[in-house]
Amino acid sequence: MMSKFVGRKVWELVELCADQRRHCRWVNMSDFHNALDSWEIDLKEANAVLFELEQKNYLLAMTRGEGDEITDIILTPPIYRCPDCRLMVSSRLDWEDHLPDCRHQQAKMRRLGLIA
Repeated sequence: MMSKFVGRKVWELVELCADQRRHCRWVNMSDFHNALDSWEIDLKEANAVLFELEQKNYLLAMTRGEGDEITDIILTPPIYRCPDCRLMVSSRLDWEDHLPDCRHQQAKMRRLGLIA
């Protein structure tokens, strides 16, 4: 079981090492690994935190090679505009939770003639 301190620190380091590239924020992996080393956080423990954050839709971890080595990390935006209903949606929530609101908004937009 990982400590809350390590979880929070890994997330903080991910955010600090992220650079804006077009519409996404990519983590500078060299800076991230150096920061982990300076905090003496084990890479295995950091990877466990990253996979947990990926499950909660906070980031995407790109893996390659043996042992699922994380080669890139992309931060997901906290909110985005739904392409179907144009409402702002939290990327941290399950998509299924948005569907009732999405359908309601689409019906409203059809009544107003904004979509076919």
